[in-house]
Amino acid sequence: MVSCIVLAAGASSRFGSPKPLARIHSRPLIALLSEQLLKTQLEEILVVLGADADAIRPCVCSDPRIKCVFNESFKRGQTSSFKKGLQAISGEADGVLLLPADVPFVRPETINTIIETFSKNPFSILVPTYKGQGGHPPVFSKTLFAEFGKLSDEAPLSTVQQIHASEILRLPVSDEGILLSFNTPQEFEKIRKKIPLAG
Repeated sequence: MVSCIVLAAGASSRFGSPKPLARIHSRPLIALLSEQLLKTQLEEILVVLGADADAIRPCVCSDPRIKCVFNESFKRGQTSSFKKGLQAISGEADGVLLLPADVPFVRPETINTIIETFSKNPFSILVPTYKGQGGHPPVFSKTLFAEFGKLSDEAPLSTVQQIHASEILRLPVSDEGILLSFNTPQEFEKIRKKIPLAG
């Protein structure tokens, strides 16, 4: 079983308003993202909330596979949120996908391909690539969970990936969505126009 941790706890300071609530087709991005994830083979989806949690939580799709987790230390950054998600993950999970909420346009079929490939290959880490460039969501084996747990909140998540660089499977996919993220309204508009889902 592969779980997914969605990081939706950041303060979105550069965006000027909560990024998970950015509108697509007049709907909040986090609603569409959670809806897309429910179309995949994922059996567990943990949405980690922090800043603006009370506004974001009601927009997450209601489904038995989705659980919202609150990170009281969200101001410390993504590592603290990922660690919070790992604390809540099922003991049956063999691996976990890491998906920031500001990488919302990965196709469901791409996520299924990532899950299926990871399940058949005993690598510590799987990173999808598009035209040679690594993107999201990477998958981390359960063998690394304890290592992530020992990271300080200030350490970048990439620390573990760098330590295990020789244990990474790079998976080419035909989905530019794995690379498309945003921090500003201008970046959001640019990628929104490129993706059919966003219209």
